[in-house]
Amino acid sequence: MLACGCMDLGKMAWALLEFGAWGVVFLVAGALLAVCLGLAALQLLVRAVQHRRGVVQPAAEPVSLSDFRWERERHDS
Repeated sequence: MLACGCMDLGKMAWALLEFGAWGVVFLVAGALLAVCLGLAALQLLVRAVQHRRGVVQPAAEPVSLSDFRWERERHDS
């Protein structure tokens, strides 16, 4: 404190900046959490609708390199 009874402006600015920085960090973390929870809920909703409608799931993807067809098949005519 200064002799006049008011706070040092530098300390006051630093305190406000510190609280502001933490506020921004918590705001960004909260927004990210809300977006992730919203996307998870949307995915669950889409899966529930697909399950109710009886949508067939796509076939399993290739597991190993031998499952891929790298070369064109020859057609002897």
